[in-house]
Amino acid sequence: DLVNSSGGAWYAGATSGFYSMERKLATGGGSVSSNWASNNGVTRNGTASGGGAINGTPRAKNSATP
Repeated sequence: DLVNSSGGAWYAGATSGFYSMERKLATGGGSVSSNWASNNGVTRNGTASGGGAINGTPRAKNSATP
């Protein structure tokens, strides 16, 4: 699975707020930019080591929708 193998910017996600990059369709290609979105900040799962909420969905359904 490749994501942005050209070396440019990530397709989604954000450093500000630490939002994860999520795939919209599991069967969609990882190299297709339109198949990625940032976590919506509402659907979250777990806490980070510092105790804050994870703006992502590890081991759970992604917030991104097709």
